[in-house]
Amino acid sequence: MSNWKGRFRDYLAQRLHESMDRLRLRLARPDALLQLSLLGLLAGVLASGLIIVFRLLIDFLQRQGFGLSHEEAFEELPLEIRVLLPIIGGLLLGAIFHFLPAHLRQVGVAHVILRVDRHHSAMPTGNAIVQFVGAGLALLFGQSVGREGPGIHLGAWGGSALGRLMGLAHNSQRTLLACGAAAAISASFNTPLAGVIFAMEVILLEYTLTSFIPVILAASSGAFLSTLVFGPDPAFRVQAQHITSPWELPLIALMGIGIGILAALFIQGLQLTVRHTRHLPVMTRFTLAGLIVGLIGALVPEAMGIGYDSASSAAQGKIVLSLLAIILLAKLLASVACLGLGMPGGVIGPTIVLGALAGGAMGSLIGAFMPASFAANGFYAILGMGAMMGATLQAPLAALTAVLELTSNPNAIMPAMIAIVTASLTSKVVFGKDSVFITLLLASGIETRRTRLWHSGNDIGLASVMDRDIAELPAHAQRSPCQSLIDRPTRWVLLWGDDGQALGLHAGPGFIERLQQTLAQAPEQEKFDLSTLNGTGLSVAPADLVMTLREAELALRRAGAHALYVRRVTQRDERRAFGVLTREMIDATGS
Repeated sequence: MSNWKGRFRDYLAQRLHESMDRLRLRLARPDALLQLSLLGLLAGVLASGLIIVFRLLIDFLQRQGFGLSHEEAFEELPLEIRVLLPIIGGLLLGAIFHFLPAHLRQVGVAHVILRVDRHHSAMPTGNAIVQFVGAGLALLFGQSVGREGPGIHLGAWGGSALGRLMGLAHNSQRTLLACGAAAAISASFNTPLAGVIFAMEVILLEYTLTSFIPVILAASSGAFLSTLVFGPDPAFRVQAQHITSPWELPLIALMGIGIGILAALFIQGLQLTVRHTRHLPVMTRFTLAGLIVGLIGALVPEAMGIGYDSASSAAQGKIVLSLLAIILLAKLLASVACLGLGMPGGVIGPTIVLGALAGGAMGSLIGAFMPASFAANGFYAILGMGAMMGATLQAPLAALTAVLELTSNPNAIMPAMIAIVTASLTSKVVFGKDSVFITLLLASGIETRRTRLWHSGNDIGLASVMDRDIAELPAHAQRSPCQSLIDRPTRWVLLWGDDGQALGLHAGPGFIERLQQTLAQAPEQEKFDLSTLNGTGLSVAPADLVMTLREAELALRRAGAHALYVRRVTQRDERRAFGVLTREMIDATGS
């Protein structure tokens, strides 16, 4: 009897193993949409559960431990407690992180991006535990950080862990990681569409059908579970409003420019703080952050914690202009201190709060000097949220969808687009600021090369990336042009055959060295055969100057060549190369 049971268990185990192998092989294909969608839904449920537990735990500890009437009501605490609380939190976190290995201290969205780029989307469990505990303590003790960044890290870990547990291919693990991140955003704000776009625009940096449907299911599950626990309202309550006059559009654009400047200032502050303090001991950095927040919190308690209560008040038009300005300045300083000094919290929360305060301030100014028929300042606060999010994260579409879902008002789309676009362009083009996550990685000394949605192969002209340092010679050349090349060396030399066809592309330094030796060995000779001077060189194919980088890559692949020489489309018969493009140059663009 026992032998029969053992054989039956072995049979079931073997069948399960074979089924899993078939599933892994199927999921490695790009068309495994149904299976990946079901796994995406499961990853979303897992991620949402983590976020809900995280939020409930913080809320419970703040209410029960500090006696707050609601989460983040730090203004209810006595002044001395507001000062001591962040300092104690900084000391406690500093002591914990002091004993952690350096690799376990890496947390947050920047860590997720780095794991996607360099480590096949594998999220370590140890870092996720550190993120849960570290961010929980930071929020509990009133540090000026957000919960969305930690939520994205935990959600991404949940999706990645599911993929690793099942032994799936890297492409599937990458999609499941994005599913977890989307569910985290969705569960945090009750904004499923913004969660989808954020995962695509910030984490994956691509839009594909294979990723879209699983991520949509994951984000939907996040919103559904969040609604069951926290109710159907989005993170911020705001009355449905819209602009009433076309004269408001220039003012909204002006607000976008102002918030773009604020975003650049915020990113610059983080960048400088990280660069100048990252070599300090972690205990020193965290204690200093806690001290700064404590001193600021003594005067402006609204700057402590995430600040969503202040953002909601601004969105409802309940804060006067002078107080908005004070809270804005205090929140900016506290957030730069905490995040720049490495506190294990998120960037997104403070970003949204800063945008709401700045937008509310702009709305108050407009209300003071413009007709009463203009939109209320609460509407401008919501536009400010989107503008700051778009400019800081360089994720304009995610910011736009967030505004739409927060307001449930399609009339907000056009003004939101104007505010977000002007803010994003101001921060990126005028001040040269990249995404805050990429900036933090670079400031920490971590290089990352990402295929960016800002620049795909289809919107980069070939002429902008080709190397123009090229010389041309006929295969049978006179001494004079050969000597001219020696006198004015170039990086590349293109040889032409007698029939007008390109024979090959040669690296300039080596070719010129051999050419100089050849001329010196035959001082009386006037004509030279250069076709075998330095081997055959790289095989080349023609490309038109008007091509995009993507078109050039396809042309290179079709020709089976190693490089392209670039010519004008209107001068096909003229033997003139404007530049050269190699496979290595294409790879370097990340297209």
